[in-house]
Amino acid sequence: MKPKTLIILITIASGLAIWAFSKITDSAFLVSDSGKAQESAVEDASQLLDVAIPSFLPSQIKEYEGFNLSFNSDNHTPNYVSWELLPHETDGAQSRHDKFWQDPEINGCPASSDYTRSGYDRGHMCPAADQKWSEKAMTDCFVMANICPQDRRLNAGAWATLEKRERQWAEE
Repeated sequence: MKPKTLIILITIASGLAIWAFSKITDSAFLVSDSGKAQESAVEDASQLLDVAIPSFLPSQIKEYEGFNLSFNSDNHTPNYVSWELLPHETDGAQSRHDKFWQDPEINGCPASSDYTRSGYDRGHMCPAADQKWSEKAMTDCFVMANICPQDRRLNAGAWATLEKRERQWAEE
């Protein structure tokens, strides 16, 4: 039996956040354009990191250490962020550093200062706590292309709970 892998996909489109994950063994559930789950055989879990998005959405794809994203230059947030989370990646020696940075290669990437006095948190789509396995991965996850505005109650509440739970799923 193949080891289980947890694939995390955060989709942000039209202001709607959708959380999808799959524990991969012999099959996986993929979401079609109609939004319906379809079971299909997946031999390589990395196929789930390749996400098809509607052609009308602006999309700039970029691979960072530890995650991939599609960035929407019109709304200055990601269309999606995806990453694989293995059990040994749920803990690590790399500490969180909170050094947000703007990627000059991403069209429309906001600056950290865009959030100053906005009333919103800089909410990670790929959490920093999932990137403690590598200094480069930790640095990359603080790119503003991986950030969405979040109400403080969401970021510190339900979103934080969801992030903790996906690490538990990966460990299981």
